[in-house]
Amino acid sequence: SFLHIVPFLKSSLFIGALHSQATHSADCPTVLSSHTSHQLPSHVHCTHLPTMSSAPNCVTSVLAATVACLAFAGSALAQSVSEGDCICREGIIMDQFCIERGTLLDNSRVRTLEGPDQHSMHCLLDVSLCVNSGFAVLADPEQDGDEYTVAAKFDDAGNALVFDFAAERGRRGSCNDCTGELGEITQGIRAAVVGVVESVGDPSSSDPLARAPSIGVTNVMESSDGCVSFSCSVDAVNLAPEPTLDTVTTPGAPTASPTARPTSSTVDCNEFQSSVVLSDSPRVTLDFVVNVPGSESNYEFSSAEEAAGGVLTAQITYEGEGYVSLASSLDGLMPKSEAVICLPDEDETNAVMKYFMADRNQALITPYDATQQTLLNTEVTQEGGVTTC
Repeated sequence: SFLHIVPFLKSSLFIGALHSQATHSADCPTVLSSHTSHQLPSHVHCTHLPTMSSAPNCVTSVLAATVACLAFAGSALAQSVSEGDCICREGIIMDQFCIERGTLLDNSRVRTLEGPDQHSMHCLLDVSLCVNSGFAVLADPEQDGDEYTVAAKFDDAGNALVFDFAAERGRRGSCNDCTGELGEITQGIRAAVVGVVESVGDPSSSDPLARAPSIGVTNVMESSDGCVSFSCSVDAVNLAPEPTLDTVTTPGAPTASPTARPTSSTVDCNEFQSSVVLSDSPRVTLDFVVNVPGSESNYEFSSAEEAAGGVLTAQITYEGEGYVSLASSLDGLMPKSEAVICLPDEDETNAVMKYFMADRNQALITPYDATQQTLLNTEVTQEGGVTTC
């Protein structure tokens, strides 16, 4: 559990559970890359959490809408997505016609999901069968010998954005619309594509296109930029509805467990009152309760907690071995924000601390001094392959 002032409760919350092979998220703390053995994940998943409230008698106000950033190692298809999620997928741009036919139209000896890097700009942008079929982004194989996977397919507006993106980067003469303004690419063009999930696809299908989510594209970025930092336009993202007193539901994540009690006689504000499942695979959960002095809370406040204006007691559980973090931001971005980071490998004194995130530069991620470490009763454990903080 940890103590914080009331303004913390009105800022955006970033919750991250990082597998030992994943260290970065769209705007999650870059300090999580401090262990050099960790690699950047190939895909990042951002989703809006609900407007969260604890049990009615534990706090009278409702937390502001929050954002969760989750990054896990693994393929795009291994990450569950839901309609309304803002996602980013990086890889080779391919037309759906060549995916459906199984081999490249311009080189029939090459299987599409084995050698998409040999796909010409001419086939991608000139051939009407290919252009009119729409585009998709192919994620790289997980390991040698595996095929590429369809990470996402695009809406009509997204297809137009991708076409223009590719044409500007295609070597002049490699296709009719290629201008060479921004590149000299002749085949296997890559991009990082951001968008809002419109349909999740069918994971059980044998059709690689049917398995992939469809997204309303909001941005197309250079592949070299990857999916380290991205966002969808505010009006494109499904904002969470107000929760009922019975449950908290999370657009873009599995349904949360019941979170509130109906009467004061059944509410113990010294116990967790809300639980949100942030991810099913791997499973990550956030349990919490918020208590504010002057409300009907039956929580027993210490003098320090009253002086601070309230206390948020939280627990993050990650079914894996890694480290976890909880961060807050007034503008929804990580720079100039603060985070609670739980590092199981550190000694007990430094294992759970508050950090100031001056920027995404790791050198600028620093722990607050002792006078600003307002955390109480902290602990991070790893038992039976489960990390809890």
